[in-house]
Amino acid sequence: HGELLNLAKSRFDRLKITNIVTKLGNGAKGWPEAAPFERIIVTAAANEVPATLLEQLAPGGVMVLPVGSKAADQLLLRIHKQEDGTITTDHLMSVRFVPLIES
Repeated sequence: HGELLNLAKSRFDRLKITNIVTKLGNGAKGWPEAAPFERIIVTAAANEVPATLLEQLAPGGVMVLPVGSKAADQLLLRIHKQEDGTITTDHLMSVRFVPLIES
């Protein structure tokens, strides 16, 4: 998907948006070099919450993601990582997203 990344970068340049950092890679693996993150938004459905993304979520952070193996069974979750590292999950609504491809 390098072409999509290049299109996005050129659009950011045209719009003079300079506070965005882009990366080409496997979204399920997150971005460990830049972690921890206060907020993570996942825009494709994973079968389960990716452990690598939970690890990269900062204490006090929030992640929103769709989870479910079939489009009809997906739930949008809001995950809070408490300061002590415990995880709480809120089920927000039923959704339909494309699958998260893990390679």
